Amino acid sequence: MSRPVGTFISLESPRMKSCCCCLKLKTGVVIISILWILYGIYQATANFLAFQNRNNNTDNFFSYVSTFAIIEGILSLFTVIGALYGLLVVSFANRIRLFQKYVIIAWIIALIQCSINIAEIIILVSRKNSYIQYCESINYTEDMCLSTYNILVPIEIAQDLFMIIISIYFATVVAAYRAHRHEKESSAGIL
Repeated sequence: MSRPVGTFISLESPRMKSCCCCLKLKTGVVIISILWILYGIYQATANFLAFQNRNNNTDNFFSYVSTFAIIEGILSLFTVIGALYGLLVVSFANRIRLFQKYVIIAWIIALIQCSINIAEIIILVSRKNSYIQYCESINYTEDMCLSTYNILVPIEIAQDLFMIIISIYFATVVAAYRAHRHEKESSAGIL
């Protein structure tokens, strides 16, 4: 008797059992939350300082960057608040209903980080001429400015793509831990 195809092929993806191939999911979620808090504080501080120290010349490359800096700073503060919530839930409350909210927050954090990184790429690529003009205005030659830009862009794009992948992975780890907790509580009859 042959088995139906559905027996061999499952539409469900296999459950993630560890973070970064070596850490328990709970440990990974704690580390991820701490990293999000630290990164959010760093980003908020750096962006608010960049906005505070901006050049008042609105015709240069940094007029867009200063507007973006204040937006990124505020979004980074939301990241810190969301990650603090998650750290408190996983460390102290650790209830599935509270953790479900953290999964939603984690995906929002990932969306924020992805949006910021995509916006950085768009600004850098679309404002090439403004960047070159700004660079020349501080007494560099056009060739030097173009060389710097051509080196900067691939590095920035690679960094932003890496951050997008990491953000999605971190949210996936948080969701996997929630699924693990849900299974554990369901089997114990806690729900």
